[in-house]
Amino acid sequence: MNARIALVSGLATLVVLTPPVMSRPLLHTPAERDVVLAEMRAMLESLSRIVHGLAAGDLLMAEKAARASGMKATVESRLEKKLPAHFLQLGRRVHTRFDQLAEAIKTGATKDDALKRLAALTGYCVACHSAYRLEEMRPD
Repeated sequence: MNARIALVSGLATLVVLTPPVMSRPLLHTPAERDVVLAEMRAMLESLSRIVHGLAAGDLLMAEKAARASGMKATVESRLEKKLPAHFLQLGRRVHTRFDQLAEAIKTGATKDDALKRLAALTGYCVACHSAYRLEEMRPD
């Protein structure tokens, strides 16, 4: 992999220089696909509430929203056997970042620090959505 580390707004960020490739399909039953989509929608809702909380100066709202998508909100264990290790790794990292953001806000992080953490967190969303796409299994 051809990559370099860049300093973006005070954060070390991995910048991948490889050409984009087609995302890899994750095949699931409709019910399993719905579970994964529900988790992603919950994270998107958390992101929206974090941004709204930070914009309004409501740090308690931002903290609660971040905590709602922490490690306690990971994908159902029954699906873990069907998901690629890299997908699960990205998931664990993003959920951990939500917990870290919640803790940082709780312990007095500035709005600027919270936004930097939020920027790093959303990098995992971008990486996952670039690498994978959900598809339903087709009955033979």
